[in-house]
Amino acid sequence: MQEKNEDLSKAAELAALGTEAAKNEINNPSTPKPDYFTTKLWNRQREQTYTSFADTYAMVLFKKGDYDKGFFFIKDAAIKIGNGKISSLNDTYALLAEKALSRQECKKDLEQFVREGKASSKVTDILKRIYILENKSEEGFDKYTVALEKRGLLENDWKSSANP
Repeated sequence: MQEKNEDLSKAAELAALGTEAAKNEINNPSTPKPDYFTTKLWNRQREQTYTSFADTYAMVLFKKGDYDKGFFFIKDAAIKIGNGKISSLNDTYALLAEKALSRQECKKDLEQFVREGKASSKVTDILKRIYILENKSEEGFDKYTVALEKRGLLENDWKSSANP
């Protein structure tokens, strides 16, 4: 429904139910951990289920124009649980951040995705729009993103060497 923009009210209702149920499974599992799962794997599986539902719900809310509410859910999924490391969640985060955050807050977050190598073309397109608003031109944008990527590589090298 969400992908085809069909019956967004019903899509929001169903996605909200799924998101709430998945969040409850993280905080208060309805079944005990299976013996064949480690605790870490079991927790990760429940978190991934939640992030999937939260991503869908956030996109439905985006399409309905409820940016602040959508941002609340995608921030929880993409940043709190995903630590900004899941590109598909970062895409939804970027769409909603552009609408829900100040330009500076949005720019800071999207730059971090680029530095960490977790920015798709959707993220860089939004970052480009911000760049054009600030610089009145797209001239220099490619150098800007390359510099962000290089900085990220240097930061990662530094972290790796500091923690052998």
